[in-house]
Amino acid sequence: MAEFISDGPSVKLQLEQEEATLLKRLLAELRAVIQGEAAGDPVTDRLFPSAYEDRDEEAAFQDLVGEQLRAQKLAAIQQVESVLVEPGPLEVSVPAPEIGGWLPVLTDLRLAIGARFEVNEAKMDRPIDPDDPDAAGMTILHWLGWMQESLLDALRQAEE
Repeated sequence: MAEFISDGPSVKLQLEQEEATLLKRLLAELRAVIQGEAAGDPVTDRLFPSAYEDRDEEAAFQDLVGEQLRAQKLAAIQQVESVLVEPGPLEVSVPAPEIGGWLPVLTDLRLAIGARFEVNEAKMDRPIDPDDPDAAGMTILHWLGWMQESLLDALRQAEE
């Protein structure tokens, strides 16, 4: 199972082959959503929420920072992908400052899946029913949350 372990000034990442493959696929899908941003798509709306209710103010905001936000998200995805180069099980140490970039990517993945499956607090708290058509998505959502928690714990330990 995926694990982040504090390793002095680095964080060791361990992923099983299936986890590494899944994460690569999710990153590719996230990149496609960010690059092909479609207005009205709930995932796009969740990843890039409106900063202003007024259309003109929102358009000015997007003109000012929209491309920068997309570029930052794409750069973070690339940073995570750069660690996932091996095809099999993965065990690699990444300097703590570099692995900190994983947090926004994991958050964006969770936001995207949550938006796609219309997850709310009640749905998130329910046990996963294997017969539910959303079971695979919900399992991935919980797995990404567990990865985030593991990463945060490892980063806290690295600071101590």
